[in-house]
Amino acid sequence: MASYHSKPSASSSWTMSLATCAFWRPNLKTEGYAVSTATDGIQALEVFSAQPADLILLDIMMPRLDGFGVCQRIREFSNVPIMILTAKGDGA
Repeated sequence: MASYHSKPSASSSWTMSLATCAFWRPNLKTEGYAVSTATDGIQALEVFSAQPADLILLDIMMPRLDGFGVCQRIREFSNVPIMILTAKGDGA
């Protein structure tokens, strides 16, 4: 896996869940990054397996397999950087 590039290259790509996509996707595309999305955790694994990325932006609250489960499974075969984002509060 390539490390983070301060300037996008043709191989730079980011993967994220649909929930985080609305904000990040247009900004990343404007900067020249390829962006892949998934609507649930199982699809996220399939997308990443088919199109490895330089960074994953992962939402904790995804259907079928949550972000923690996706992260665990990806760590079984890759050390790609993963940023976990969520809108879930701690209830306080």
